Amino acid sequence: MRLYYLFREKKIQVPDRVVLLSAAKACAACADLSKAKDIHEDAVRFGLQSDLRLGNALIDMYGKCKFYEGAMRVFNGLPVKDVISWTTLLSCYVNCGLHREALLAFSEMGLNGS
Repeated sequence: MRLYYLFREKKIQVPDRVVLLSAAKACAACADLSKAKDIHEDAVRFGLQSDLRLGNALIDMYGKCKFYEGAMRVFNGLPVKDVISWTTLLSCYVNCGLHREALLAFSEMGLNGS
């Protein structure tokens, strides 16, 4: 995370998908919501918010931070959702203690053919 913030502070390079994926995974490991929001903000700022792989990593990151609202925002913003998107969202709900929402999302997943 220190390296990500060094790049961000010094504007050494524009973060690409690989940089943001790595930062999201590191942030998920430490469950730091403030840093999670920074990473998501950068994804939006640099036009990467609709990237499926990055979106799934952001959903996971927010789930590990127990911030389901952020996970839902990312999920709803994805133009295409795959089975990983859905199962990551389900894990987020369970991690946040939202078991009813997880069951509803599971049902919706079946209806949408994912």
